[in-house]
Amino acid sequence: MIQTIPGLSIVERGEPRVTSTPTSISRLCLLTSAMPADVANYNKLIAISDLADFQLKYTSNVTDTTLASVRLIFRNYPQARVSIFAGHDTAITAPNDKGHLIFGAKELAKKTNLDLHILVCPEAPDITVQADRTALFTELENVALRLGWIHYFNTAKGVDTKAEAETEAALCSSPFGKSSLYYDFGIDLEGKQVPSSAIASVISLLRFRDNAYNPPAGVRYPIKGITDMVGYIEPIQDYEDLLNKGVNTIRDIPSYGWCVWGTRTLASDPNFQNINTVVAMNIISRQLLLSLLPELFEPSDPRGYTRGQVIRLIVEVLDRAYTDGALSGETPQESYRIVEREVPVTDKTNSVTTGGDNTDKPPTSGEDTTQTTTPTPTVRRNLRRIKISAYCKFVQALEMIEIDLINVDVVPTGAV
Repeated sequence: MIQTIPGLSIVERGEPRVTSTPTSISRLCLLTSAMPADVANYNKLIAISDLADFQLKYTSNVTDTTLASVRLIFRNYPQARVSIFAGHDTAITAPNDKGHLIFGAKELAKKTNLDLHILVCPEAPDITVQADRTALFTELENVALRLGWIHYFNTAKGVDTKAEAETEAALCSSPFGKSSLYYDFGIDLEGKQVPSSAIASVISLLRFRDNAYNPPAGVRYPIKGITDMVGYIEPIQDYEDLLNKGVNTIRDIPSYGWCVWGTRTLASDPNFQNINTVVAMNIISRQLLLSLLPELFEPSDPRGYTRGQVIRLIVEVLDRAYTDGALSGETPQESYRIVEREVPVTDKTNSVTTGGDNTDKPPTSGEDTTQTTTPTPTVRRNLRRIKISAYCKFVQALEMIEIDLINVDVVPTGAV
């Protein structure tokens, strides 16, 4: 509708705004060292639609582990959104050298403007030298940290005891819980070994599809196409020991079959120990980033409009997160709190010059012009930096239920 009077017209319309943000992690990236038939696919994120599409685009030097992983992923989730990043270092001639994986991880970390992904390197378990595995893990952790992804790593082939799994877990570090470690291998219908990390990735996609903040484990999504496990852990005590070290497993659950069991990250900080908590933080961080970008470089804000708009956008994102089940509390007000403060901004480029006066007069002939410049930070009065902290109570995962079944003659009343 247009409202017009002489000299003034008002047009009512909707203005597009960058508020469409991800609400889940729906994509999987497999880092490989396989050589695609087309060299144009090197070091690029290439989408594949199914196993046949993968085999068409990657025809040579594909490891059995990668092929089995792709096959099982689409067997469990035919509509999965999977991309391959085939790392290739031209300085390395061997087709499946570990150097391609490390090079590929470094190249992937340089990418920008990518959606949130789960990252898995199916070939990592094939690397037997621990120093090489640790180096690869570090690069994959860096990818997840830089891009806001989550990363699933797998114990090496030959690691088939609890003690060995615990030893490997101690060598991996993920301060903010971006990486998780999985133990054992599934045997698929073709008799090939599939890393538990690849199995967990597709189950996570299914869980996040239904609710982004669901723990990516449990009996609701049993694994299709697995006949047995290598390095299987049965005793409850072994399972708990591994869980406490941040190692997730696959277990045979009565009436359901093989299921991913465990949602721990490799973080020592309890605030980052659950995968679903890290996923929630990744998603909300991305939503805040995209929502707040339009507010950057706004003009001087003497009436506080821009600052107020920033707070409103943050509240909008966190309220939506609470409604979607990412935050815990009886009300949104109990689930988060926003604290705002102004941080003095210093200009480190200012300097004080000594060794002569600070006038602009030119030096006279023969005068010693050697001077010492000492940077002196000063407060910049024309620049303001506002720090806004959002304290959130993220939803955790229920991991243990204990029930006492007691035979009694008389049912007790009241509290026991």
